[in-house]
Amino acid sequence: MATKVNSSDVLSLREALSMEIIINQALVDVLVAKGILTQQELMTKIEEIRKEMAV
Repeated sequence: MATKVNSSDVLSLREALSMEIIINQALVDVLVAKGILTQQELMTKIEEIRKEMAV
């Protein structure tokens, strides 16, 4: 049987995107602070992924 979803339990797209941005930034900050990766390595990888997605 289907359960009716309470609208107050559903995140808006804006809220979900904001949370994703916050989580990603926190992860990057921790990885950089621990010396696991550098900002340059991150930027290089982002550019690689952008190029792959453009194909």
